[in-house]
Amino acid sequence: MVKLSPGVNAPDFELYDEYGEIYKLSDFENELLIIDVWASWCSNCVATFPKWNSLIDKYSINKNIHFVSVCADDNQNKWYKTIQKYKPKGKHLYVGTKGFDSKFIKSFEIVAIPQYIIIDKESKIISITTSIMDVEKALENIK
Repeated sequence: MVKLSPGVNAPDFELYDEYGEIYKLSDFENELLIIDVWASWCSNCVATFPKWNSLIDKYSINKNIHFVSVCADDNQNKWYKTIQKYKPKGKHLYVGTKGFDSKFIKSFEIVAIPQYIIIDKESKIISITTSIMDVEKALENIK
């Protein structure tokens, strides 16, 4: 397995949203993709939702930036309930009932959450970080 780092091609993925629609990395080609990987049982993850929402509000004018939250729960019902309760903005995707054993989590080498992944317009990794403040700094520099 290749260690993910800036400049490396992001692994492809297939995840579905709360309506059952499948999304792949290629659906975001030629766009900047910001991914928040979280789980309902992660209090730090849920605590960052207000900051996540404010970043989306700030950058929503730019139609070439997509914000996607990816839930790593192994229980789909908890995912639904958490997004209904806390209302994180952006596209909501789910890794499936394998949770941390899912292909997405393994291919992105995620061992701790929250995890933020920034992927450029050529599907290359810009940044992988546990700090939403790092995401904010990166977005300020990308403008």
